[in-house]
Amino acid sequence: MVTQIKRLPRLPGEDEQFYANMVNYLPDPTFAVDITGTVVAWNKAMEELTAMPAAQMVGRRNYSYAEPFYGQRRAMLIDYILATHLIRSDLYLYIRNKGETLEAEAFAPFLFDGKGAYLWVSASLITDVDGRTLGAVSTVKDFSEYKKIQQQLEYYSMHDILTGLYNRSFFEQEMNRLNHSRFFPLSVIICDVDGLKLINDSLGHHKGDELLQAAAKVIQSAFRSSDAVSRIGGDEFAVILPNTDGEAAENAVERLSACLNAYNKNNPELLLSLSIGFASGKHALKDIVITADNSLNRSKLHRSTSVKSHFTATLMAMLAERDYILEGHAERLEKMSVKIAQAADLTSEEKTDLILLAKFHDIGKVGIADQLLYKPGPLSADERAEMMRHSEIGYRIASSSPELNHIAKYILHHHEWWNGQGYPLGLKGKEIPYLCRILSILDTYDAMTSDRPYRKAKSHTEVMQYIESMKGVQFDPVLVELFMNINPS
Repeated sequence: MVTQIKRLPRLPGEDEQFYANMVNYLPDPTFAVDITGTVVAWNKAMEELTAMPAAQMVGRRNYSYAEPFYGQRRAMLIDYILATHLIRSDLYLYIRNKGETLEAEAFAPFLFDGKGAYLWVSASLITDVDGRTLGAVSTVKDFSEYKKIQQQLEYYSMHDILTGLYNRSFFEQEMNRLNHSRFFPLSVIICDVDGLKLINDSLGHHKGDELLQAAAKVIQSAFRSSDAVSRIGGDEFAVILPNTDGEAAENAVERLSACLNAYNKNNPELLLSLSIGFASGKHALKDIVITADNSLNRSKLHRSTSVKSHFTATLMAMLAERDYILEGHAERLEKMSVKIAQAADLTSEEKTDLILLAKFHDIGKVGIADQLLYKPGPLSADERAEMMRHSEIGYRIASSSPELNHIAKYILHHHEWWNGQGYPLGLKGKEIPYLCRILSILDTYDAMTSDRPYRKAKSHTEVMQYIESMKGVQFDPVLVELFMNINPS
C-alpha cells in the first residue's frame, strides 16, 4: 500500500511536521523517514516500545534508528522499501514483498533491556499524487507472546510432554529423512520399560510417570546429542543412528546397559529395568525398525519371568520398609499359620500356600498413600474405600508374579466376611476360599493384639471374646472353634 500525500507548496520544514502529525496519531509503533533516510517522525507508541524519545531520534540518519532494536546501525525494512537493491533475507525470519509494501518477521535482540522481542514489521512508500517518492513509513508490532505460543505448539507437536524427548511424529519424520543411502548403514535401538503396568497398578500412575522420566534420562545419557531419542509408545523408546553399523550399535547398547546399572545403583528405591532390541542394515529403514522390534520382543520373552520376579522383590522391599508401623505383622501371621495348619490338618501344599499368603497378603499396601497407612485417627468413608483397594492392588501384583500368581485369588479375597458383608466382591460362606477364611481370623487376632497408630493393643482375652462374638458374621464358625483351641501367641 502506498501512502499518498497531496503535495502543496510548503515552507521549509512543513513536510517533516506533516509526517510527524500523521504518524503520531497511529496507535501502533511507527516511524517515518524522508528519501535521504533521515527520521522525520517517531510516534508515542514507538517511544514506549524502544524507550527512545522522539526528540533524540528525529533528524538522525545513517541507520541510527536501528540501534534501539539491534544495538547497532544496519539497514531495516524501511530502507529496503526505499532502495532498489536486494533485501538481505538472512536478517528476517520471514519476508513478503507486496509491491510497494514489504512485510517481515524479525527478532530484535536489543529491545526490553536486552530480553529481545519478536516483531511483525511493515514498510510502505510515501508518495505524492504525482507518484514521486517523499519517503517511507514503517509500523512495528510486538508479537512475542503469539510467537511464544506458536513455538510451544511447534515444540509439543514434536515432543513428548512427560519426558521432553521427541515423540512418534518426529520419529516417523526422521525415518523419512534418514531413509537415504548417504546415511547408510543405519541402526535402530528400541527399548521397553519393563513392569510399567505393574508399577501403575500397584503404586499409581504418578510412580509410573517417574519411572518413564527416569528411563528417558538414562536412555538419553547413553547417546550423543545428535542422536534423537524418541518416546514412540506408552513404555517404548527408540533412537535411529545414521552411519552406524552393527558393531557400533552393539557398543551403544552396552553403553546403555552401563548407564542403566549406574542408575539402579544410585536409585535402589525404584529400580529401572529395560528390554532392548536393535538392528542394523543398508536397506529400507522401515525394515530395520521391524527387525529391531522383533529383537526387542525376543528380549522381553527371555526376560519375562526374571523381570516380574525382580519387580515383586522390589515391591516387597518397599512394603518391608513400611512394616515398622505393623511391628512384624507378617512374621507373626506366619508363625500362627504353622500352628493352625497342623490343627486344621492342611496338606503340605495348603500349608505352604497359607504361609505364603500370610507373608504377602498385604503387598497391595505399597499402592496406598502413607498418610492413610500412618493416620493416627479413624479413617473417613472415602479413606476407608481407598484403603480397601489394597486387596485388588495386591491381586494384580501377585497375578504378575511367577512366584505368587497361584495365591493371587487368596490375596484378593482375604477381607471377605462369612455373612457376605466383606470386600471386594461380597462373597459369603464357603464361596470364600478356605485359606482366606483361616487368614481372616489370624489377621484379626494379630491386628487387635498389636498397637496401631489410632489405638492401643487389646488383651488376648478381649480379642478372643470378639472373635467368638463374630462367629458366623465375619468368621467361619467351624474355624473359630478350631482357633479357640490353639495358642496363637
